[in-house]
Amino acid sequence: MRRMTLICCLAALVAAGTSTTAFAALKGGIGDQNASSFSDPHFRALGVKRTRLIVPYDAIFKSPGQVDQWVKAALAAKLEPLIAFNPSQGSHCPARPCSVPSTKAYTRAVKAWRKKYPKVKLFNFWNETNSATQPTGATRASTVRKAVKLYLAAKRVCGRKCTVTGPDMLDQGIGDKRKSVRVRNQKRMAKWVGMFLRFAGRRNYPKVWGFHNYGDTNYGRSTGTKFFLSKIARRGKVWVTETGGIYAFRQQSGKVVFKPNASRQAKATTFAFTIAKKFRRRIARLYYYQWRTNNATDFFDAGIIDFNGNLRPAYGRLKKLPRSFWR
Repeated sequence: MRRMTLICCLAALVAAGTSTTAFAALKGGIGDQNASSFSDPHFRALGVKRTRLIVPYDAIFKSPGQVDQWVKAALAAKLEPLIAFNPSQGSHCPARPCSVPSTKAYTRAVKAWRKKYPKVKLFNFWNETNSATQPTGATRASTVRKAVKLYLAAKRVCGRKCTVTGPDMLDQGIGDKRKSVRVRNQKRMAKWVGMFLRFAGRRNYPKVWGFHNYGDTNYGRSTGTKFFLSKIARRGKVWVTETGGIYAFRQQSGKVVFKPNASRQAKATTFAFTIAKKFRRRIARLYYYQWRTNNATDFFDAGIIDFNGNLRPAYGRLKKLPRSFWR
């Protein structure tokens, strides 16, 4: 009887150890545009070690003060920054002006980033690369070739000293949750990625992919993530570089997708982790977005706190996640 009890106990310990190891492999972060967020006592209480900034690729020249403030604040808080490049400052994508930068201009900017901030070693070469709102997002060969040139340029600048993810893909599932729309978007994604991989060549197949799965997270499903892992990013690690519970969302057309709802946001916040845990063999990182909305009138609000600094229920959900997730 004692032997049987001992065997059962050992089996339980082994199972627990396996579970802990699996969870420990999944690392979390919180992306945010505000340098002040990193000194927020509530932010610091989570023990976050990673963050992400979405920034115009040429902000290093056009808004050096704002860039410097954010990077210095992140590094001072001992956070590992991931920089995601967006169109040139002054762009109005998807309206004009909205264009893919020349390889020369882009390379110059990436070199400037590396020279000024050598401690910044993680880059999404282009944010939401396949999005219809981005200049890189059209499923035309000429456009995708331009995106590939940016990817290869960033890799050349980095060499072995920093990491450049492959395409940072958006699962365009927010706004219409019908299956027919989801399937159409998936076909579009597959077409875009197929061209990207062909033009980049086998030697440049991404070792790490970026993915935004707001559709799955906020509609309580995992089909989009499963499709991405099985049909799009078939090899390599995946970083969910942006996701989370949406508090409120209104499209630029004025259509209201999500009315303000803190409890729904909290549920989606937990579900984002559940999805990543489900696919933890492939998903290595999960970055929540965002800590605080940038402006009180923003059409997109996924803030863990509101614009005035008040905690939302989503914060309590983050507090319940394993401590190892944030380390």
